[in-house]
Amino acid sequence: MKRCSLRLPWYVALVLLAAGATAWSAAVAAGLAPATGRFLVATRTQQGFFAQSVILLIAYGPGGAVGIVVNHPTKVALAEVLPDAGLLRGRSDLLYLGGPVALDDLTLLIRSRSAPAKSVRVFTGVYASGSLTTLRAAIGQKLTSASFRAYAGYAGWAPGQLDSELEQGAWIVVRADADEVFATAPEKLWDKLIPQGDVILVQAAPRDSGFRGHSDGRILPVAMD
Repeated sequence: MKRCSLRLPWYVALVLLAAGATAWSAAVAAGLAPATGRFLVATRTQQGFFAQSVILLIAYGPGGAVGIVVNHPTKVALAEVLPDAGLLRGRSDLLYLGGPVALDDLTLLIRSRSAPAKSVRVFTGVYASGSLTTLRAAIGQKLTSASFRAYAGYAGWAPGQLDSELEQGAWIVVRADADEVFATAPEKLWDKLIPQGDVILVQAAPRDSGFRGHSDGRILPVAMD
């Protein structure tokens, strides 16, 4: 596996980190366990960067977990931070703030009936990639924000860390839906998914033994062979 090939200028990462400090129909399934392809919805106890966040888990297993915050768009145009990707000229795609880790790395989420090149399946119809080749293909196909988005950074948890946070009531687990991953009003997604009553605690299920990670326990936002 290799690290994402798309990288952002260092100064963009600083701007995004500063913005994240100030920013911030599916039914909630009680007892739903965390898994790749499910949402983590921040409860009202969350503060700071993750307040009112909705995170799509793109990897979950014994090596830890990785997710992408899907409801924090920035005002930065994707074309501004990827000047070498000439196909972006003339497009209005915005950059999303995917998490506080590795803000100079870019992860793509793509809605597609078939797997794009150099991508991994998150759940049916939604794939993740960190490949410039995949980005160029998405732009060449004239995909819109309804089926293609780019995220700077990601959220990561060490082995057992997410399970502990779930037990403490920091998150609830919700079934993810492609329409919500690519919501037209992502800033309203948290209000839509958070339960209006008491926080629902969930029990973490045994981790998927088929999870792919590094032998030293590290995991990356997108794994590619």
